Amino acid sequence: MGCVDNTNPIFFAFMIAATVACPRAAAQTSQSSSTSTIWDPPTAQFWQPIPNGNAIVPKEMVAKIVVSRAPVVLEKTQLRSIATRFGAAMGGRGEAGNSVRWLCFRGSDSGGEWALWLEGYEIDGGTVGGFEWQRIRTSAIFDRRCRMLSAGSVELPDRLRLGLTREEVKMILGEPTAERGDTAVYVHSHKLFIRGEPFTSENIVEVVFREGNVQSIRVSKTTTD
Repeated sequence: MGCVDNTNPIFFAFMIAATVACPRAAAQTSQSSSTSTIWDPPTAQFWQPIPNGNAIVPKEMVAKIVVSRAPVVLEKTQLRSIATRFGAAMGGRGEAGNSVRWLCFRGSDSGGEWALWLEGYEIDGGTVGGFEWQRIRTSAIFDRRCRMLSAGSVELPDRLRLGLTREEVKMILGEPTAERGDTAVYVHSHKLFIRGEPFTSENIVEVVFREGNVQSIRVSKTTTD
C-alpha cells in the first residue's frame, strides 16, 4: 500500500472506513449488489497509518499464490504473462497513479463459489502486486471474461484458505496487527537494500470473516523507497 508513511517505524496500515488519498485504494470500484455481473474487483477500503506498538508480524506472510499450478510471485510475475497463460481478458480503469489492471477468475469448492482477482497498480510496474480471493453468493452472475478454474486451483502458503475459522487463521498467521469487527489485518514490514539504496518492503494480509469463517482474503506486497 503505497500511501503508508514508511518513514516512521511505529506507524503501519490498518483497514478502516475513512476517505484517505491512496492510489491503490482509489483505483478500485464497487461490486455492489445491484451489479448484474461480477467482473471488477470489490471496492477497496481505505488505509491510514495508526500507532502499532509491537503488533507487527515478524515475517513475510503471503508473497506468492498458485493458480492452477501456475506460481504467481507478487512484485515479480507479470500480469500480462498470466493473462496469456490462461487466455484471460485484462480489465482496467484509471490513469497514471490511479490506474489498476486486473484478471478475474472463478471457481468452486465444498464451501461454494468463489472469485479471484489478480491486481496490478501503477506502482507495481506491470507485475501482480496483490490479489483478492472472495466467497461469492450462489445467485451471483459472473461476467464471461471471468475465467473458470478447476476445483482446488488456488493455493496459498501454509494452507491459508477460504472457510477457515478465526482460530485456524491465528494458528497460521498468529495474532493480527489490528482487528475491526469481522476484519483482521496482518502487517509485516522490513528494510532492504536494492543496488545499495534503502527500501521498505511491506506485506499486508486482510482477512474478513462471516459467521465465524473466512469470507475473503486480500493480500498486497509493495516495495517503496
